[in-house]
Amino acid sequence: MPIHGGGGRIDGWTLDLMRRPDDGFKPVIEFLIAESCLAFQGEGAQTVSLSAAPLTRSIGEPDGWLQRMLERSAQVLEPLYGFASLHAFKAKFSPRCESLHLTYRKSSDLPRIGLAVATAYLVTPRTRVVSSPLTLPTPPVARSASTSPGPVGPSEAAQTVLVDLH
Repeated sequence: MPIHGGGGRIDGWTLDLMRRPDDGFKPVIEFLIAESCLAFQGEGAQTVSLSAAPLTRSIGEPDGWLQRMLERSAQVLEPLYGFASLHAFKAKFSPRCESLHLTYRKSSDLPRIGLAVATAYLVTPRTRVVSSPLTLPTPPVARSASTSPGPVGPSEAAQTVLVDLH
């Protein structure tokens, strides 16, 4: 996916959804990332994003009940997703990390948001096979203006992992 800069130009690219079979050539993903970085650099790209590192905490993020809940969720979901191993894998490329924030209207929206994120990120037997179609969650019912919540509220962070090519 392109990373757009000013004036509509493409400054970089995002690599996401990388999979290899458990019995496949182990360093194939590293090879493909390195080759992609070289190709993108040859095309003038400044940055390659290795995409988000979900449920990771940025340095300096405030400690609170929600952060503790997210950290606990990461611990519980680790065997299913591998957040820590994914973050360690991405560290091989000496990236810089930038915070990503999810802004939501009210705390009661968090369970629905969590379900949508889990649906998008967790590997299931159906999503492990690249050739099988992904099933998207059902979109929420649109609210009328009279029932829409008030101003946008808090935000919580993850990190995006970027490799500078210059």
